[in-house]
Amino acid sequence: MDIIPDAEPGRFSDLSALCVRLIRAAGRRSHFEGLLMLNISAFTRSADDIPRLKALGELLALRNGPASECRTLLYGPEKERDVLFIADHLDFDGRLKVIGYERPGPSSLTELLSEAELRCATAGAEHQLEAVLQDMAGYRRFNADKFIRICGNDRGVITEDDVFSALNDPYSYINRVKKAAEPDHSDPADRRIGFHTAHQLR
Repeated sequence: MDIIPDAEPGRFSDLSALCVRLIRAAGRRSHFEGLLMLNISAFTRSADDIPRLKALGELLALRNGPASECRTLLYGPEKERDVLFIADHLDFDGRLKVIGYERPGPSSLTELLSEAELRCATAGAEHQLEAVLQDMAGYRRFNADKFIRICGNDRGVITEDDVFSALNDPYSYINRVKKAAEPDHSDPADRRIGFHTAHQLR
């Protein structure tokens, strides 16, 4: 279940929805005894989230409560500062266990080419691909295997021109990933930071 904070302060409708689902899942049993998975990635380091996190933590830790007999896994936040903020307010009774999950590192170019059954036509094409993979390592949405396959031609070969074509096309896969990661400054009216006054200073 995705646990999403309400836009209106003082409301937390997903908490009551969670209770209803736990009661329904229990059926004729007194408590649900399965695995409860809660996605809490929607919580940020906002002051409005603090009481909601505390309420959720209290519900999960409540003795003989609706979640007292199930195994609960909370997941979602990726940045360490978000994890620390959420864990600090969610840990109602000091029994919360935090486990860091490290994503596997990217495969080497040799492994990617082998899996895709492709090869580089020249050393220059190989160097280009390695440079691209290194440059795109920080983009979470970038799929190296997909990019390698896009660059390959019908003969199972990747040339320098193939790589140039993928990089220079403004709407190619790699450039769409980059554009999606860039902040949108097209509408200044949506900015939240700053001050506005109706009076002109002289």
